[in-house]
Amino acid sequence: MKKIILNIGLALLFISCSDFLDLKPDKKMVVPELLEDCELLLNDYSTMNSGFPSLGEVASDNYYLTTASWQAISTLDERNTYVWNDAVMNTATSWQTTYKVIYQSNQVLETLSGINIG
Repeated sequence: MKKIILNIGLALLFISCSDFLDLKPDKKMVVPELLEDCELLLNDYSTMNSGFPSLGEVASDNYYLTTASWQAISTLDERNTYVWNDAVMNTATSWQTTYKVIYQSNQVLETLSGINIG
């Protein structure tokens, strides 16, 4: 009996409706197609202008911190980066925000290449 139920379940899994994946989970989700959509993506200030990959500067030898200043650093990742500790990083938001800017910019460029401005 278990084999029959398992086979029916697998059959339903592979025969499932293909149109289900075409539905958007949220009505607000839109694929950018117009010049106005590109402008809105580029005007997203919090994404495009608020994230900076500062860990490269923290790890450089451009400045010197005293022990008291180093101990005053609030995030463990920045403290470990300054002394080149190879401990696993707790957060990766410093890099994630930068890659989001690159992704969004590439999306705008791809959309602009498909727009016929006449």
